[in-house]
Amino acid sequence: MPSIPGIEITSREGTHILVYFYERRHLKKFYTKYIQPFLGQDVMSSTKLSMEEIINSARLFPSVTIFPHPYCVAYTGICNLNFEPSRLERLLEVVDGVEVINAGNIHRWNLRCALLGLYLKKSITGGSDGHSLYHMGRVVTIAEGEKSGPAMLDAVKNGRVRVVGKEINLLRKVASSTAKLNVHAAAYPGLLGKNIRYSYRVIRIKSVLIRQQLQLRYYRRRNRFNPFI
Repeated sequence: MPSIPGIEITSREGTHILVYFYERRHLKKFYTKYIQPFLGQDVMSSTKLSMEEIINSARLFPSVTIFPHPYCVAYTGICNLNFEPSRLERLLEVVDGVEVINAGNIHRWNLRCALLGLYLKKSITGGSDGHSLYHMGRVVTIAEGEKSGPAMLDAVKNGRVRVVGKEINLLRKVASSTAKLNVHAAAYPGLLGKNIRYSYRVIRIKSVLIRQQLQLRYYRRRNRFNPFI
């Protein structure tokens, strides 16, 4: 059965990216030279590479780069507060495409992912994000033509694919997440640290926005009651 060599990488920011290759030897060289030296101690750990560094390294090979679940919980999707708007815009410009349906995501976030894909007019994919046999095939990316990995990647890059599927139910999501965490318990300290740092950043940014809104409301009210201002 034809297959596509690929890898999911967690950047220094804790955000995921998928890289698909036309040839296995390119994936092996990419991993050995550009990823393995910067890995954490556990498979759930982030690399020491920024998202830009990962994409630039992938660009050295015939490959397709995809942001999975761009909108999702916390920081694993690219559309999160770790990335300033200008930086996020640049990353969305250089990546080949985005995942528009993820079986492990929730419905409203998948809708936002789909709208992002339409807005960007880039390549789209869908995936089961499966960690058990039950998940496999819940979401698929379909293309007509030759049944080979390179032909499929060409179809993705040229926008000749369709995405079909739906999310798994909530209980299955909880069970899957629990199983993943149990397997990778050694990564808890690193994950906890990332969550704390991200939560602090969210609180800080939200606080600034709330303060700006209150100031704007105050000035509008003051101007309304003081015609001499």
